[in-house]
Amino acid sequence: MKNNFKYTVSLFRLLLIFVFIMVSIILVVLGSNFYAKTVSAMDTNGTIRTASGYITNKDRELGSRAYCQDNLFFFEIRSEGESYRNYLYYDEGF
Repeated sequence: MKNNFKYTVSLFRLLLIFVFIMVSIILVVLGSNFYAKTVSAMDTNGTIRTASGYITNKDRELGSRAYCQDNLFFFEIRSEGESYRNYLYYDEGF
């Protein structure tokens, strides 16, 4: 009877360790997926903010000399009597 009890306690310990390991692995996998999605969203958001910030600042600087046609955005800059155009092309929202 005493031997049976030791076997049951040992089996319970192994089962408890196994459950702990499985829960740990599941938490790590879920956490890494969440982290990857967060990093991807931050990267996309940062790219969009950088581009829109640049366009907004140039538009404020140049006033009404910013033009947009289809997927092409350009600024007309006049300096020292000459005219320059700064072209920005975007595709698929970037």
